[in-house]
Amino acid sequence: MKPVCLVIGAGAGIGGTTGKRFAKEGYHAVLCRRSDEGGLNKMVADIEADGGSASGFLMNAADP
Repeated sequence: MKPVCLVIGAGAGIGGTTGKRFAKEGYHAVLCRRSDEGGLNKMVADIEADGGSASGFLMNAADP
């Protein structure tokens, strides 16, 4: 079974870079961000194009 990394706040900065790094190390990266669905989809596609595994979800961690 592949290990999973959950990144909340997977934007263009530290969060997204962290998700990409874990994916390169063999984790399935679950990327969550509150806006910019196109950017999220591109990040997932980039990880998969590099041979990694990822999924993306739009969500706001502050919403109950």
